[in-house]
Amino acid sequence: MKKTLIIALFLALSLHAGSKRPISNSQIPKDIKVYVDKNFPDTKIVQALKDKNSGEIKIILKNGVKIDFGSDNQVVDIYGRGYGGKNLSQNLAKLPQTAKDYVKKEFPKSEIVDIDIDDKIEVELDNGIEIDFDKDGNILKVDR
Repeated sequence: MKKTLIIALFLALSLHAGSKRPISNSQIPKDIKVYVDKNFPDTKIVQALKDKNSGEIKIILKNGVKIDFGSDNQVVDIYGRGYGGKNLSQNLAKLPQTAKDYVKKEFPKSEIVDIDIDDKIEVELDNGIEIDFDKDGNILKVDR
């Protein structure tokens, strides 16, 4: 019984861990390439991984930024800090201008290091502050 449980656990973990596979540049959907070129013109894609189960794609850029795209090729998450002092707040077309303006005005010395986009937009700054915006960029909550 114990041996069967261990084998079952191992198989479950193996199946989950192995679901992301590298894809070539030619296999990256055109709309994802266009998004990256438009919003991150000073860097290039160094790796792309596709989840064979969900169809989601993770793009890793040369500057360290990682972008997760859903199966519909829409941005789900952007994280990591670009190198050379470049920060995400300068590059993110998905963040409404009102949200960008708020961050720049209220936290001028901070950089955006993570953005999660779901039914709301969650922004994390390098100082640990998290700000929630609605889809229009209106502030919902600030966690200091």
